[in-house]
Formats: sequence, C-alpha cells, structure tokens
Amino acid sequence: MSTARRLLGRGTGGQGKPTSAQSVRRLLREKETRFTTLAKGTRVHAPWPGLLRTLLRRKIPLALVTGTSRAEVQRVVPRPILALFDVVITGDAVRHGKPHPESYRTACRRLRVPACRTVVIENAPYGIRSARLARIGWIVALTSSLPSAYLHEADAIVHSSRQLRIALYQALAQPLFPR
Repeated sequence: MSTARRLLGRGTGGQGKPTSAQSVRRLLREKETRFTTLAKGTRVHAPWPGLLRTLLRRKIPLALVTGTSRAEVQRVVPRPILALFDVVITGDAVRHGKPHPESYRTACRRLRVPACRTVVIENAPYGIRSARLARIGWIVALTSSLPSAYLHEADAIVHSSRQLRIALYQALAQPLFPR
C-alpha cells in the first residue's frame, strides 16, 4: 500500500490531490494482474524442497516472507513445499510492504525468534532493505532475476543453490545460531 501511494504521488509530482484509497486499490489490482500474467507457468522446483527439508531436520524454524499475495503464493508454490514453512507472510497480510520491515518483524514474532538470530535469503533490493531495517542477523542475496550489483546491501551474495547451501551451513555453524 505505501509503495502504491508513493508511486501515485510521484505521478503528480507529489503536488496533486492526496492519493485516494480507490486509486491505490486500482494500482494494486493492476500490479496483481500483471504479476499473474508474468508468473503463469512459474513453479518452485528442486533443489529448494531438499534444502528446506534439511533445515527442518535440523529444527530450524522456517518462514516464507513475500510481497506477493497469498493467492499467488498458493498458485505458484506447490502445497507440499508451502507446508514446510512454519509461517507464511504475504504482501496482502501486512499494512506496509517491503522495504518497510513489518513483514520480517511479523515473521520473527510469529516464529518466536529474535531477528538478530535469523538468516534471510532474499533476491531483491527492497527485500534486503526490509530485512536490514528489521535488524535481521544475516542477509544472503541469491542472484536469480537480478545481477549482484543490485544486491550489494546483503551480507553475502550467492549465485547458485550449492553456494546458498554452503553459506547457510556456515551461518548455522556460528555461535549466533546454535543448534
């Protein structure tokens, strides 16, 4: 919502009438429609399920935090994978979307884990900034749709699931993240 308000405010140079709730809703519906069109046929695939199951065996609580709506998450993420997460925070479940820290703070609160003892895997600058503002302990950026240059605010940048697995195991071996 806050991002939509900012975008609409920029459209008038910030000097027009206050952004109406109707304009914000219309912009969010348009965003959702475009996302749905772009995401058609997109599905979560290996090696993510294996990595998630490994973390669960180590008793690591897991949250999925996304700016995407719950309906889209349920469409894109297969039910057996979604069931691996203890908490799912979607963009339509929070008042302020990324880069605001609300979504990560909410996930940490629901997991009952201090943010400073949390590892976040992100793939976008707003998500990294959101995690940073939430005071997440360690932020790993995975290059997927964006090159490394856009992800520089993360603590580590990885380019493959293998590198991600290594980075996570190294993080979990630190005293900050006891078993």
